[in-house]
Amino acid sequence: MDKEKEILAAALRQAMQAEWDGHNYYRMVAEKTSDPGGRETFNMLASEELLHFEFLKAQYKAVMESGTPNEGLVLEEKRSPNDAGPIFSADFKKRLAGAHFEMSALSIAAQLELSAIHFYKGESEKSSIPAVKKFFQELANWESIHYRSLLQQQKSLQEDYWNANRFYPF
Repeated sequence: MDKEKEILAAALRQAMQAEWDGHNYYRMVAEKTSDPGGRETFNMLASEELLHFEFLKAQYKAVMESGTPNEGLVLEEKRSPNDAGPIFSADFKKRLAGAHFEMSALSIAAQLELSAIHFYKGESEKSSIPAVKKFFQELANWESIHYRSLLQQQKSLQEDYWNANRFYPF
């Protein structure tokens, strides 16, 4: 196996593991949250991470066979990059004082997505093959959709959450 193919295959294995971990994390959060809007959103995120995993698995197979990603494989996202609506129900804000699990899950989820973005961008920068650079940049763009949505929701709830839980020293 040539060096570039070996590096790409290793990166894809790591990416598949991260997507699988994300899928399982989002499923767990969906099962544990009591908020219907949160449950729906986290189930959708779990589903999208599974789609990412399957896409990466197909790309891994292509790399093992040909040494390069299959540019003919396309991942169709369920949401547009601008779809960053509320994750939790309107009623959720009324229960922020006891929403430690959901707020922690939201924070962890955003960090998982940010980590994936950095990983994919780093792999894009390391490669000398234009198709591989493009491939990893597209993966970073996938994760950016999730990250922006999660971060927007976190920011919209943060002040109210801090106030409800008296995190401020005054």
